Amino acid sequence: MPKLFSDTHHIHTLRQRLHHRLQNPMDGEAAQAQSLPQPTASTPPQGRGAWIRHRLEAWRREGYHPRWLLLRIPGLRSLYTLQRGLRRLRPLLLEMRHTQVLQGEALQRLEQQRRQERMAHQQQAERQRLELAFLQHELAQWRQAAASPAHAADPPAPAEQADPQLQSWYLDFEQHHRGQAAEIRERQRAYLPYVHRAIPDALDGTVVDLGCGRGEWLQLLREEGFQTLGVDSNPAMAQVAREQGLTVHETDLLTYLDLAGEEGAAVVSAFHVVEHLPLEALMRLLRQSFRALRPGGLIILETPNPENLQVGAYSFWMDPTHCKPLPPPLLLHMAGYVGFVDLHIHRLNPWPQHQPASQGNGQGDGQGDGQGDGQGDGQGDPDTVEQLHHLIYGAQDYALIARKPLRDPDA
Repeated sequence: MPKLFSDTHHIHTLRQRLHHRLQNPMDGEAAQAQSLPQPTASTPPQGRGAWIRHRLEAWRREGYHPRWLLLRIPGLRSLYTLQRGLRRLRPLLLEMRHTQVLQGEALQRLEQQRRQERMAHQQQAERQRLELAFLQHELAQWRQAAASPAHAADPPAPAEQADPQLQSWYLDFEQHHRGQAAEIRERQRAYLPYVHRAIPDALDGTVVDLGCGRGEWLQLLREEGFQTLGVDSNPAMAQVAREQGLTVHETDLLTYLDLAGEEGAAVVSAFHVVEHLPLEALMRLLRQSFRALRPGGLIILETPNPENLQVGAYSFWMDPTHCKPLPPPLLLHMAGYVGFVDLHIHRLNPWPQHQPASQGNGQGDGQGDGQGDGQGDGQGDPDTVEQLHHLIYGAQDYALIARKPLRDPDA
């Protein structure tokens, strides 16, 4: 049977063939076509395609649906059958798509579970490796002390902070003078954006907190889904952190850095620790932290801000274990010297009285005679007021935030 539609047919040819089929039906369709009522329209409209539309409209008025006629045009019945088949297949296709979505979600959950298990195994292996290294380190110290003739009869000298009573007092001192744990965690939220940028995937990297204390920062990171590890030499502090379910190594932070593997940590942090260290230990902390960080890793060192006169002259010395204040330019230079890049100083925790330039600078009557009397003539100077507010009520703490470069510039 010849095709009714093709690239070579145009409207005029189509109209002639359709008119011929209606006037001269073939074989089995003859009787059915003769029984069809003829349209009663008068003169059909002329023009391109108008005749076909007119005939179809006439058939519709006589009670015959246009689809009845269209299905008798060669090729359209097959398309109609295909359309019905596709409609029946649509629910099956939707069901298959829903099943694929469920399978994809299940695979993602399984992959995440496997990653978590792999990370847990890696952390467990790292903890066991560190514990073995600590035991070997202590054994080497005992052997060295036992082999020394001058101290053969004496056991190794205890550490400076080995007094349990002193350690218990320092924990009580922290709770009274530094603040409640919830308050400290709220202040430390300011550093979360830096950690999120350093570890886009919370499971891909560990945050090591040196001198973790009661574990406020570790607990905040755990709530955000990060993998954490704490280090503190105070047994009382470490016990408080462990009671919260945190992983804490009870050892000196410099010893931990010496024994830690290279490029294993994503973030190294230390809150109010560096002011307790002498210069040699501080430089060693920076160098060993640089070694322990992976390329692109982050370091956060928070310390009291001596730019605030109340801090530098009074509150800093409230803690008897502090060595000396560290101005921000000093830490910046030391970190840059070690090799850190993207150095940044983040100031925070101003006094409640801190405000910008005075909003009401003076209560004078505006009747000046041009002769200064030397009494409070700086009251109306906004710059002076701002500087005084900054020096007295400005940020009480600041943090050095820096990054290990992605590649060694000397390589």
